[in-house]
Amino acid sequence: MSEQNLEKFEADAREIVELAIRLLVNKRRDYGPNALKGGQPGIAIRMSDKMGRLENLLGITNGTFKTKDAIVGDEKIEDTVKDILNYSLLFLMEGKK
Repeated sequence: MSEQNLEKFEADAREIVELAIRLLVNKRRDYGPNALKGGQPGIAIRMSDKMGRLENLLGITNGTFKTKDAIVGDEKIEDTVKDILNYSLLFLMEGKK
């Protein structure tokens, strides 16, 4: 990978992470510290729930591998992935306590 491609890759990754962090902070304002209930095991359970939702929306659960829209709410697959990223951050942050 050329240095220019690597710089673009890094910039794209940073943009995604920065957007995810903004979402994380906004959700913290709305929900308070509830996501941290149960410490790392509780966060891992929430991540597992999100992974199950992602697998279902991607058609992995039923073996079709065809994406489908969420029936409940307007959350997109991308939103679910952002939540998984943010739960990962919370898990790591909780481990530093």
